[in-house]
Amino acid sequence: MTSAVLALRGWRRALLPPLVAFLIANALLAAVAAYGGHSPLRAATWESFDSPIYLEIARYGYILRDCNAAEAALGAEACGNVGWFPVYPWLTHAGTWLGLSFDTSAILLSLAAWLVLLIVLWNGVLLTIRERGAVAALGVATFASGTFYFHTVYPVALAVCLLTIALACLRRGWWAGAGVAGFLATATYPAAGPLALVAGVWLLAFAPAPGWAERLRRAALVSGLTVLGAVAVFAFQWVDVGQWDGYFGVQARFHHGVHFPLHNYLDLMKPRFEGLGHISIFIALQGALTTLTVLAVLAATWRSHRRGEIDPFQWLLALWAVTYWIVPLMQNTVAYYRTDTMLVPAAAAFAWLPARVGWLYTLAGAGVASGMMLAFGQGVLV
Repeated sequence: MTSAVLALRGWRRALLPPLVAFLIANALLAAVAAYGGHSPLRAATWESFDSPIYLEIARYGYILRDCNAAEAALGAEACGNVGWFPVYPWLTHAGTWLGLSFDTSAILLSLAAWLVLLIVLWNGVLLTIRERGAVAALGVATFASGTFYFHTVYPVALAVCLLTIALACLRRGWWAGAGVAGFLATATYPAAGPLALVAGVWLLAFAPAPGWAERLRRAALVSGLTVLGAVAVFAFQWVDVGQWDGYFGVQARFHHGVHFPLHNYLDLMKPRFEGLGHISIFIALQGALTTLTVLAVLAATWRSHRRGEIDPFQWLLALWAVTYWIVPLMQNTVAYYRTDTMLVPAAAAFAWLPARVGWLYTLAGAGVASGMMLAFGQGVLV
């Protein structure tokens, strides 16, 4: 067998499964959008409440202005578009250098990030775990909670792509690479920030290391760079608009704070019936799917631990699932169905479970994604 044939087979193995998963997911979302009366070829189909803000930053950069009476009454301490992070708008703007419109550039950026996410997860994580369960785990990741947002004008696909790169680097021991990916992820979307906690705890307590000095060095490198991503955004805003804390001033109207997560979780799981056909019921269904996903990741970890076959990487996935589930719930006025996307990399844990479990989750995820896409099209989601 020639080396060219072997190389072709290698490329097919590396690219074909994630590419097929990507095409199936996008075909489903396009069909659902069309069923809901929205052309999948119109940019407006993939835009919602915050989308115009990211496009405004891409067009004009950051704007800080005085709040009007209504905004001040809501608790805003600053107004403008400085309450949103810049990497996604910057890359959207760069896409216009190719002659694309801002809307098209933003959508293509999200799609490209989604495809890269699946390729990295497949090659950098799943095939290094257990090839037998890799395909089912890839299916879970493709239709995990909130992944319909990966086709929209939002930075979540880019943020999760960068988190997945960080996860793959942690898997392979590339600590600086994980830190750089964490830096960019946090500068893209604040919800990516818990990587600093997840990676830090894992590197200190679970990852194999020759000694405590090396553990501390690795944790400081990865977690430090991840936190520095947010610091860099605040520093840029200080230089650009003259106020480093404008982000917090704008976000003050939402009263995020720190709260006991159970109340927010119970409110999230309460069935709602707004929208045509009571479509908002799918918000609670996605919440249930997310809960089951976290439990499945924990079950996979416990199963391997009981058998004495635990891979230290499984502890990272368990920490990832729990942290990215609980931290958003500790804040008020958060679109939890959007922050659910940060759990996508933890779907790698399904490679340690029977394949039929992964396929059941994949089917359930496809159904929930379809309902949530219809809710997005009706403006039920933000």
